[in-house]
Amino acid sequence: MGLLYRYGTYHKQVLFSGRTIKDGEAAVVWNRFGEHEEIIGPRRVWLFASTIRFLDRFKAEANQFLKIEHRDGRVQHIRGGTHLFANPVLYDRVSVHDAIRLTSSNECIIVYKNASSTHHHHHHSMETVVKEKDEILPKNECAVVVNDEMTKQIVRGPTLYFPEPDESIHEFKWVSSSTNPDGFQVLPTADCTFSPDDIDISTSDGFTFHASLTFDYHVEDIHKVSAVNDPIEKMSQGLQADSHALGNSYTSQSLRDATEQKKIMFQLSQVDAYPQLAAAAQSCGIKIDSMKLTKTRICDALQGQIDGEQRLEESLRNELKKKTEGLKVKEVELKANQKSIETELNLEQMRVERQSELDEKTHQIKLDALQNRTELAQKEAEAEQMLETIRDKAKLNFLKELKGMGVDINDYVTDKKKVDFSQKALNRVEEMVTDIHSKTKEFTNKFED
Repeated sequence: MGLLYRYGTYHKQVLFSGRTIKDGEAAVVWNRFGEHEEIIGPRRVWLFASTIRFLDRFKAEANQFLKIEHRDGRVQHIRGGTHLFANPVLYDRVSVHDAIRLTSSNECIIVYKNASSTHHHHHHSMETVVKEKDEILPKNECAVVVNDEMTKQIVRGPTLYFPEPDESIHEFKWVSSSTNPDGFQVLPTADCTFSPDDIDISTSDGFTFHASLTFDYHVEDIHKVSAVNDPIEKMSQGLQADSHALGNSYTSQSLRDATEQKKIMFQLSQVDAYPQLAAAAQSCGIKIDSMKLTKTRICDALQGQIDGEQRLEESLRNELKKKTEGLKVKEVELKANQKSIETELNLEQMRVERQSELDEKTHQIKLDALQNRTELAQKEAEAEQMLETIRDKAKLNFLKELKGMGVDINDYVTDKKKVDFSQKALNRVEEMVTDIHSKTKEFTNKFED
């Protein structure tokens, strides 16, 4: 007896021997007549010309069920928690499956059921789900007869659904669905997101740009959705048609212009810009609610052109900047030269003005000196004349006085002694006049100096 549990891989023919089947193990023993016995441990058995095979154990937890395929063709579902040893005499196959969990009323499954079957052994779980379904579902979502042999039922959450053996769950196989590429059973009906691959929008002049879009939608008609092979693919085709229509109204020039680019981005962010998508969605029973433009990228050819233009513009700007700076330097130099010339001119003008002023003053001084000399000469002449007059008057007065004294002038003039005396007197007067004259001359010279 080993310490480890033995399972279906342990399979032996025994001539004569004993075996201990531990607690937690089970085995099937066939005797020499081919009769079988299932033994569940703990037990000690003696075998004679027998075959023994230990059994695989299958366990289903509370959210699982066992699917048992009987050898007589019956299929049975047993809800967990439970376990079972897979006796090959009774069962072809035993498997463990998860129940279908619907977390909210926004999730549903489509259940197909044989119309003719009447399962009295139907588990209460299904009855509970149907009751919940009748309370939750709108009238148009009750069981629909597909044909004489099958009914179609929509079951909404929240619930844990255990399907019966005669039921099958609709498999949605949306090839384009990135979230469930292998297919899925639970259909979300609200707060759904459709994020197609980047769409290419071709401009009217042959360039393209790529846009990343995300659409929010909800399912309006579950029957329509289940009838279409791949609603996502159909919606993608509608979106492609819309992208072509949009591209024809754009030019590469409008992608270069910032204002036009803003208008384009705004238009691409509106649900109304995608009528073909909306129509395709509607035909699948889906309603587009809102959308987001998450990213845009222009094609390499156009980007290369724009980059080239920007580089050219940049180099022209730099060239212009250099030329402008050069002109500014020249302007500064010119201004400096102009200032220098102006300064020189101002200095020259000042010099000329000063010279002119000086000449004017010199001229005035000369004029004044000339006038002074003229006045002096005039005064000199006047003084000379006055002296002459004084001389004459002195002589005359002297003679008059002599006459007054009773002297005969003729005698006096002819008389030598008297003449000498009078001559002396006159000389004296002459000296006085000369003295006055010399003093006047001296004063005049001083003044002139």
